Amino acid sequence: MGAWGGRAVGGGRGAAVRLPVEGGAVIVEGCAGGRSTEVWMYVVKSPLSDANLATVSEALQGALVDLVDLALVAKQIHWNVVGPRFRSVHLQLDEVVSTARAHSDTVAERAAALGVSPDGRAATVAVGSGIGVTPEGWVDDSAAVRSIVDALGAVIARMRERIAATGEPDPVTQDVLIQVAGDLEKQHWMFQAENG
Repeated sequence: MGAWGGRAVGGGRGAAVRLPVEGGAVIVEGCAGGRSTEVWMYVVKSPLSDANLATVSEALQGALVDLVDLALVAKQIHWNVVGPRFRSVHLQLDEVVSTARAHSDTVAERAAALGVSPDGRAATVAVGSGIGVTPEGWVDDSAAVRSIVDALGAVIARMRERIAATGEPDPVTQDVLIQVAGDLEKQHWMFQAENG
């Protein structure tokens, strides 16, 4: 395994080995029911050069992490908001969650279309997000709005950096990120208007 750079997947008699191959391919060798060896190969080739793909994949992965975390943060605040504006803030936070989830899927699928495996695992999100710490426990409606304004502001700033970085290497990805930023900026404006 080590000489091939493979990684064991699964365990027991049905264990498999993932072998990365040039061009984004992966060969998975394993025993089906412990009897026979099967080999599958799946290739997604990017039309981008390696250098451009590196830039674009970094931007897409960063966007995915921020969007997944934004959905989690908005939902956390949604569950814990209290105060006279509870209902309006509670419902508006669900709009942020829906927006972030929809765009995270679009971003992840764009990465996959370019041969890049998107990583939205909790540990990856926890390490890579640009969003600050979310308040614990019950959150007053004014503080809830400030928290989501800060979270949206952090994601938007990073999204704009990604827009700039992807313009030359991949205008298609840049277009995806522009749409994300536009929708998040609309939410940012609406929440800022909440606290006047």
